Amino acid sequence: MGLKASGRSLASLMIGGGGGGSGSGIGSKYGAISSPSLVPDPNPKSRRSASPLVGTSPRDRVRNYREWSEVEDDSEDDIEELVDVPYSTIIRNYALVPIVSLLFLVSLVVLFTLCWAPSNLPDDPPHASYPYPPHIPELLVGAAAWIVSYSLRVPSFLITSSFLGLPLWLSTMLHVTLEEALRWGALILIGIRLGGSPCGEALCGEGDVARILEPTTQDEAFRQVFWVAVGWAVVEVCWSVSQGYEQLALYRDVLPTSSPSAASALLPRWLANDPYPSDFSTSRISSDPASERPNLRLDVESISHRYVHSAITPDEPAFASSSYVDSKHPLPRINMSSLSMSTVRPTESRGNSNGNGGGGGGAVSGSERRLDEEMQLLINIQSRTELEAVFGVPPPNIPVFISILQRLDSILLTVGLTLLLSSSYLSQLSHATPTSSSPISTTTTFQHEYYEASIQTLPTFSILVVLHTCLSVMWTELLPRIGIHTASYVGLMVSLGVFFAGLAGWGALV
Repeated sequence: MGLKASGRSLASLMIGGGGGGSGSGIGSKYGAISSPSLVPDPNPKSRRSASPLVGTSPRDRVRNYREWSEVEDDSEDDIEELVDVPYSTIIRNYALVPIVSLLFLVSLVVLFTLCWAPSNLPDDPPHASYPYPPHIPELLVGAAAWIVSYSLRVPSFLITSSFLGLPLWLSTMLHVTLEEALRWGALILIGIRLGGSPCGEALCGEGDVARILEPTTQDEAFRQVFWVAVGWAVVEVCWSVSQGYEQLALYRDVLPTSSPSAASALLPRWLANDPYPSDFSTSRISSDPASERPNLRLDVESISHRYVHSAITPDEPAFASSSYVDSKHPLPRINMSSLSMSTVRPTESRGNSNGNGGGGGGAVSGSERRLDEEMQLLINIQSRTELEAVFGVPPPNIPVFISILQRLDSILLTVGLTLLLSSSYLSQLSHATPTSSSPISTTTTFQHEYYEASIQTLPTFSILVVLHTCLSVMWTELLPRIGIHTASYVGLMVSLGVFFAGLAGWGALV
């Protein structure tokens, strides 16, 4: 698989919380543009004669224009249209994602601090500061582990998929294995061990020694492991939310700036509300020129030309006459369904910037500035195409509830995986460590203990890797096929199962 063929899969790996491309091909997505469509046609007359807006009645012109711009090819019928919601409204709604994620993290901290508190409160120093302050070292180690994991995501994918030619699912499994190994390494780096239970030697009977060696919520290690998971989850949520804002920013120039669209504001009120009503006819336009609708003779072709042409040359006059349209600027041959919606809804911000900057004495000429704007437009179109290949729908179409659900899924999954892995590893490590009056362990003895505990933890580690790989493959390969709603709900069920399994591993459910 070459670099070009794996570009879409690489884009899917760069999206926080997973997200992937389909194996069936991108196709002509919304926001895509074919480069030949911007090349001038040497025979403009043939373009004009092929235009669906020439030689028809006004009613047919409106209908043909809508059909031409929305359904040019039957293969694009299944493409979801971009929502007609102002950009400011989408950004304001998306602000609920970080707010709800923060509240959920705070709730987990309160839950783990108060609900699973030690049953006995001895006066020894390790437990005198209940309800226990945050474990800052564990928090920072967990955050650093996720940063290293994310930094290795793209290099590992390029090495395994592009250079070694491995399939995407195998590349995903290798990266998930590396991610879980870093999670495991964070626990080893901190040096977490069982034995910090409130039931000390002076309070426990002879039969309680074995209970100390099993994971329990009364052990100090339980809180240490939890704060490692919190550090991992906080950085992951922050990065995912920032990526969400970046993805929505790509649609700033194709979303309306206010509730009524620009196209509806330019058309007469009755035509904007119902472009081709049942009683619409040519005689209706010409029968009453002095009526309350003075704009009924509005040239629909010039309006449609203005929408199409403003996306290519925004510095041209806003409204052109019919002779100007016919003689100099016939309608270009543009794939309207694959062009960005800025051809139908020209943004006011771009028009204002062009208007305010014209004729100045700046170092950059108007043509160069226009070229930079068009290049940025093409870059945004390509980025939107990749995102829609990953998600299956434009990101602004994703409900805020689904975005919130994805963040909650990632938090629950992170905490659950950390609890499961730590309970298995620390239990094996405690059984491999001498418990009573034993000679001072040498370095060789400690290495043997860690090696033995690691070998016995491998079955649990392998199960977690397979489970996490299945989720990652769902977000990288199956997402456009099953839909983002289905993927989010499946992720929620799996995350809840892993979370409660992790609590059960520490005896928190009994």
